[in-house]
Amino acid sequence: MIDLLDNLDNIAPLLGRKIVVYGAGEQGKRCRGLLEAANMPVSFFCDGDAQKHGTRIRDIAVVSPAALQRLDREEDIAIVIAVQAQNLTDEIADTIERLSLRTQSVYTLFGLRAALMLNLGHPMIKDQFRILFSCFERFKSTVADSFYTPYSDALGYMMAPKRLLVYSSMKTGTSSVYNSLNRLGLESSHIHRFRRPEYLMSLFHPHDRGALARIYSDECLDLIRGQNLKIITLFREPIARELSLCFQYMDDRGFDPFLKTGDTLTESCERWIKERAAIISGASKELSPNAISSMAELFSWFDEELKAIFGVDIFSYPFDRERGYTLIRQDNVEILVLKLEMLDKLEGVIGEFVGAPDFKLINANEAGQKPYKYIYKQVRGQIRIPRELASIYYYNNPRMDHFYTEEEKAAFLKKWEKNIE
Repeated sequence: MIDLLDNLDNIAPLLGRKIVVYGAGEQGKRCRGLLEAANMPVSFFCDGDAQKHGTRIRDIAVVSPAALQRLDREEDIAIVIAVQAQNLTDEIADTIERLSLRTQSVYTLFGLRAALMLNLGHPMIKDQFRILFSCFERFKSTVADSFYTPYSDALGYMMAPKRLLVYSSMKTGTSSVYNSLNRLGLESSHIHRFRRPEYLMSLFHPHDRGALARIYSDECLDLIRGQNLKIITLFREPIARELSLCFQYMDDRGFDPFLKTGDTLTESCERWIKERAAIISGASKELSPNAISSMAELFSWFDEELKAIFGVDIFSYPFDRERGYTLIRQDNVEILVLKLEMLDKLEGVIGEFVGAPDFKLINANEAGQKPYKYIYKQVRGQIRIPRELASIYYYNNPRMDHFYTEEEKAAFLKKWEKNIE
């Protein structure tokens, strides 16, 4: 099995075995550098390309999958799958499964990074690597949080606005809709937030803040509001969204501060979920910049973004819970509100809204298409969800009731009953 949680929580299998990097391309070379910097020498590369078999990369042999199978019978090995594209990772994972190898120590690049972050305190890991790797993950978090995600999309839209906008909080299925529109050649923009980010401003030199402020100024927003716009926005079952958001943040922003050395990966996810519950309930008064950046909540997003920017309060309009969507027309804005769990049944509705009768969905952003797919399913089965979080979302919550029937809520809680405590 790929990325077994036990192998991530305890890095000993990588330290005590011959390491094989599966993928003899540029990503494999970088993976080798990462491993050797951590004091984990690579013994072999493996690749499916027959032209690479028998060659060497800086004195390390490239072997075939058949040779890997023989090596596994003779030695204790660990494998790191080091390719960029998720479909190639899946192909290699299928190959490893067909080989029926003895080893259970198989990592993806995402899994390797998680294992290193969780085990930085291990005495076999070099001190210099420990410092540099932690700084890199922290830097990745700061850069993504401060600019690239999600504000660069908003900046791009303001500079070249389009009339079709996929606009919703994170991890609600927007990528699937946006990519499906693009495949048909329909120009659209994919935005999570428009509101002027005060935390972002604080990271820039004072001389640079003026230009950024002008881009986010009311004048620019007024230009957008003055257009005839079609907006697609979505809602999703909240607990699944919280867990998905945790993994997305780790992938986008780095493992620091999400993973803590000494914790298991599941414990780290549980701590994050508990902190989120405290924030959402208002129990946490002191918020770190990272916590502030994650406050685009599933319910308050509609007030903080859609209502604040476009003046539309979707909760003042009825939502057809049985059909899973509603269409709102207000002033110069048309908004299609969709329930993610029924998205596959709403292709015709989306197609009619955007004027594309051939519209078909691409499931581009499901956990099964992500680099953490092998880990997500395992954590999903083990993680403990605070009962407080379930109560906040499911009981006496008129906004949850706006989108979901009592039967749907009961089915969701049934799905999570083994995790809630």
